[in-house]
Amino acid sequence: MRKIHIVLLLLILGIAVFLRVFNLQDIPPGVYPDVAMNGNNALYTLDTGTPEVFYPENNGREGLFIVLLAWLMSIFGQDIWVLRLPSALFGILTVFGTYLLTKELFRETHKDKAEVIALLAAFFIATSFWHINFSRIGFRAIMAPFFLTFGFYFLWLTLRKDISATKRILAATLGGVFFGGGFYSYIAYRVMPLLLIIPAVRMWQIQGFKNIGKKGCIWCSFALFLFFSFVAVVPLGMYFLEHPADFLGRTAQISVFDTPSPLKTLTTNTIQTLGMFWFSGDTNWRHNFSGAPQLWFPVGILFALGILVHVSSLRKKKYWHTSLFLLGWIALGLLPVIFSNEGIPHALRALLVIPPVMILAAHAFSSIIHGTADWLATKEHYAPQSKKQLKRIQKELLVLLFVFLVAGASQAYNQYFIRWAYHPETYNASSGNYTGLGIWLAQQPNEIKKYIIINAGGTPVHIPGSTESIPMPSQTIMFLTDSWSADKQKEKNIVYLLPEKIELLTCSDHCIVAMLERDEMLRFRIREHIPELHLSPETGYLILQK
Repeated sequence: MRKIHIVLLLLILGIAVFLRVFNLQDIPPGVYPDVAMNGNNALYTLDTGTPEVFYPENNGREGLFIVLLAWLMSIFGQDIWVLRLPSALFGILTVFGTYLLTKELFRETHKDKAEVIALLAAFFIATSFWHINFSRIGFRAIMAPFFLTFGFYFLWLTLRKDISATKRILAATLGGVFFGGGFYSYIAYRVMPLLLIIPAVRMWQIQGFKNIGKKGCIWCSFALFLFFSFVAVVPLGMYFLEHPADFLGRTAQISVFDTPSPLKTLTTNTIQTLGMFWFSGDTNWRHNFSGAPQLWFPVGILFALGILVHVSSLRKKKYWHTSLFLLGWIALGLLPVIFSNEGIPHALRALLVIPPVMILAAHAFSSIIHGTADWLATKEHYAPQSKKQLKRIQKELLVLLFVFLVAGASQAYNQYFIRWAYHPETYNASSGNYTGLGIWLAQQPNEIKKYIIINAGGTPVHIPGSTESIPMPSQTIMFLTDSWSADKQKEKNIVYLLPEKIELLTCSDHCIVAMLERDEMLRFRIREHIPELHLSPETGYLILQK
């Protein structure tokens, strides 16, 4: 049986790998400026040789993801698939972390079922469109579920009574490093330390305040966990002490308390956020198949059943800590969504809750499977004459289970790679037009002067080596043309201009003038400034040839 479980786990991980790395160069169909900004920061880090703990541009981002990206670029080069590789790796590892955590959570309370629940939870997250999508875009937020699953796995491992002191110390150390590392992932992660109250209460239930400082001291392990969590956060904390304005980032800008009626907004946000699992999800095509529930409907039904099972388990002394932990994780993880006033429901900000959602759904499905198996066994015991028919039913149910699992993997592939990836709205939401322009410009000789008119709004970003700042949408072109700094722009013969500065266009021989967005009035103004420009029918960009 153990060998079968290992084979199944490897199969699930294989599915997770395929769904997260297949055609990573071309899907999503564009490099969104926020993602390109990560790449440009990574290139700057490689050029200066100085990794940063925090990158303040674009409303601020923790540096771990960018530093890892810089390391991968130093190995594999500056390609689009490398830009997305860190998120894919974190996504794959989160599938494995969900398996480990689930197995540990149910090890004591569901000894004979823990392995099945863990495998199902890993399968559900491996085939989740929600998780697949953010494992491929290139956002740093995908790190948050990874750090949570591994951090909590090692923490719950310290609660075991059957492990040696050495293993307990190692687990506490690793758990603290992982949990503390999560603060370098995404701003929404900062609510999660509140969840540590539940394992702390569980420790008191197991050991009280006995054996403190002695062999087998669980509280000592918890203290070690907190210590290494603190050590991991120190560099980031030191940065925020020196730059307190960067601590909140966009939080204050998008707070529910910044609305005319905070209570009404809070109520509406709560309803919409809870409804995103079953009824209407994120409407942003970059985050979701617009408006579709975040969960495939059978998984959504199982998740609802899982909630009912674990709410009822809160009264059971044997199970309460697992149930309260998972339900508390979901409640805390949704707070950053509910207390914001932008893009509700918001699949990106809710990423923290994916593991517990899949675990609850897996537990419900496991209960159905084991309940059915027990019912068949009981029938066979009391009606041995029906053994043949019961065996046939059992085989048919196994076939049905297999079909369900195949359908789950197939729908994930269909929804992401066929329906979503090639939808026109996805192309637009992923900045496919900027990406196409950037790839074409990168193919042009350096001898040709290239003017890029940034006629799209966004947060101003400083150009390294220059006194100028230009809007965020320029980052996609900068990454694809390797022109992220003033020196690089000079080398590539690229000039970025705002629309109000088109009088700086000086094409004496041969140049290219391109705009980020279609604008006939701006095009007319450019033609007035340089009458010799003509529209290239092959590319759609303005090209001057003399």
